[in-house]
Amino acid sequence: MAREMLTAVTAVCRHGVCPLEFLPMTAIDYLLIGHITRDLTPHGDEPGGTVTYSGRAAAALGSHTTVLTSYAPDFTSSQVLADLHVHNVPSAATTTFENVYTPHGRAQTVHATATTLTPDHLPEPWGEPAIVHLAPVVLNQASNEIPRQYLSSQKARRMLDWAPSFDLRTGLARTIAWYRDYFNQHTEVLDD
Repeated sequence: MAREMLTAVTAVCRHGVCPLEFLPMTAIDYLLIGHITRDLTPHGDEPGGTVTYSGRAAAALGSHTTVLTSYAPDFTSSQVLADLHVHNVPSAATTTFENVYTPHGRAQTVHATATTLTPDHLPEPWGEPAIVHLAPVVLNQASNEIPRQYLSSQKARRMLDWAPSFDLRTGLARTIAWYRDYFNQHTEVLDD
């Protein structure tokens, strides 16, 4: 039953409408949370961002991949994710980068930023994906941004029969709250 439902939903998603609330809870192997980006290049606009590259790679390897992202309605390059289950949080803008390469290195300009994603944007029926990949875009706008972070609990689940104490939504909300509290209490770290 779940496979037939997933096949039907996939067919509908390929035509531009994706009713993610109908996805079976076990259907998500890999959840990516982050912005698909518009990369301005000398050859024209290109889709970018970790969700684009990792999402397509995981789907090509047979993973049931879902993306939580945000972009503007006029961003036509989002079709690069057509084979994935995408939940777009509507935004007035799409995160847009321009990289200029010089003999002294790369100069990156952020021209626009899409809606900030929060745990409240996660659709309830998504259940507990096997892997959650937080893929924030590093905007270099805040002190202490972490350029790369990834965590998978698959080995602990498999070898130790471990299970998380919190669901995804609660875990993300608590993590965000912890970071906010930490940096509010440790302003000397931000001032350095």
